[in-house]
Amino acid sequence: MDAGPMTAWVQSIPSRWGKGFRVLCSDRRLTAQDIALGRARRVDGIQLLAGAARGPARDRLRVIEELAPIRYLELRSPGNASLPEGLSVTLETLVLTGKVDQRLAPEGLTALRSFTGPAQAISPGEFGSQLRRLHILGWQGFRVADLPLGPRVEELEVDGAHQRISLTGLDLPRLRKLVINDVEIDSLDGMQGAPNLIHLGLHPSMKNDVSVLRELDLRPLDGARQLRWLVVGRQGRLTHVDAIAGLPNLEQVLAYESFLPSEHHEAPWAAVIPDSKNIRRLLRSAGEAHHTARRTAR
Repeated sequence: MDAGPMTAWVQSIPSRWGKGFRVLCSDRRLTAQDIALGRARRVDGIQLLAGAARGPARDRLRVIEELAPIRYLELRSPGNASLPEGLSVTLETLVLTGKVDQRLAPEGLTALRSFTGPAQAISPGEFGSQLRRLHILGWQGFRVADLPLGPRVEELEVDGAHQRISLTGLDLPRLRKLVINDVEIDSLDGMQGAPNLIHLGLHPSMKNDVSVLRELDLRPLDGARQLRWLVVGRQGRLTHVDAIAGLPNLEQVLAYESFLPSEHHEAPWAAVIPDSKNIRRLLRSAGEAHHTARRTAR
């Protein structure tokens, strides 16, 4: 830390699980003037963007200790920097993006309520009972149930890496929101383990390839009595829609025209998206592949 001119500012960031945060923000390395500002404003959070967290020394983030206790921490590309040990008992929200070389023991972050970061930043284990929101970036696993889920997770978002995943083995009775991006899903089997789900978003890989098309059976959602919103991207035809059509809280099913059976297009909860050129191209390719397979079988 140098004693140069002030380069930081303070802003308020709300929290959905308690008191909000007063955060010292900077896109350059913190100066002594910045730290003085943080102390004067009694900040309990730090946001270091752009190159503010970079540097050659592994202990370069020790400056955080000068503003302890810290409840909110957001770092862009911290690389190999080590987090101060004292954060483990006070940190409630942790956001790590960009290049992250360190690995955190999830069970050691005892106060953490929200984590956003790359999968490789987490050591094997499980988050504690305080965790409410988990957003995993760049995950390359298979079973969602193998993520370091805490027992009281309410929101789970997974950004994959074009792989195929399985939802089997989920046991998240408190889960209210599940969003899965950039993956392919063969089946919703396993969603029975999230009976209190309110929002389900499935956004598969945007490849111009018929491999992303699936028959998505909705029967595993027939027990999700709290379900309000179902958003399905370029996944495939929805089948057994009657399994959710009678759910008492259903407000919207968002799907492409060709993927939502026509008998449900006029339902009060149906939000039908006109097929795009890419969707029509995929459907045409799928039809051609089907006819080719039949000719070959003969």
